[in-house]
Amino acid sequence: MRQRSLTFAITVLVLLPAAPVGLAADTPVNFDRQIAPLLATKCLECHSGGKPKGSLDLSVRQRAQRGGESGPAIVGGQLGNSLAWKRVADGEMPPKHPLTPSERSLLKRWILAGAAWGTDPIDRFAYTTSARAGTDWWSLQPLEDPRPPADNQDEWSQTDLDRFVRARLKSNGLLPTPDATPRQLIRRLHIDLLGLPPSPETVAAFVADPSERAYAQLADRLLASPGYGERWGRH
Repeated sequence: MRQRSLTFAITVLVLLPAAPVGLAADTPVNFDRQIAPLLATKCLECHSGGKPKGSLDLSVRQRAQRGGESGPAIVGGQLGNSLAWKRVADGEMPPKHPLTPSERSLLKRWILAGAAWGTDPIDRFAYTTSARAGTDWWSLQPLEDPRPPADNQDEWSQTDLDRFVRARLKSNGLLPTPDATPRQLIRRLHIDLLGLPPSPETVAAFVADPSERAYAQLADRLLASPGYGERWGRH
């Protein structure tokens, strides 16, 4: 019985990926959402601008259809006459970052379907590539005001930022590390700021009074000490 169940489970796992692929192949290709990013990130670094390689500019519809020095690059419905596809299929282009099998399939479907164009011209700086960030880079997106995660059982968080950290840890099945002991805190502070461990007397004084006020005063004293300047002056 277990063997039959295992065989059935393996069969299901093998067949599951096949369904989405089949469905995706029947879905019309969206130029702005699928093809423009593909061309921008894989082709336009070389084939756009004032002096595109091979005189082939793939950022503008008419220029892409006209092609460059070798002839028409993209001919709707005709893979055999689309030199861009031939170069991709032969693995010649792009030379540094070849298209993945799914990307090649997408480009092929788009050309066979007529190579319908969308936004014209394509702004290559709108997309992030392996060489540079585009305007779609995460740090250039509009700021949001997310609500801190609420957890009635969270006794660890002290700030809203802590709540986000706690939620991510929880989603990964992890727990926050225990709070550092006074001895650990003062050792970290001394080594971070001075590059040297604290003296036994300094440790004993802080262990006797590990309050936030005492920690802040100690940090200020170390920052004002010549040893701090000596340590960081070497960098």
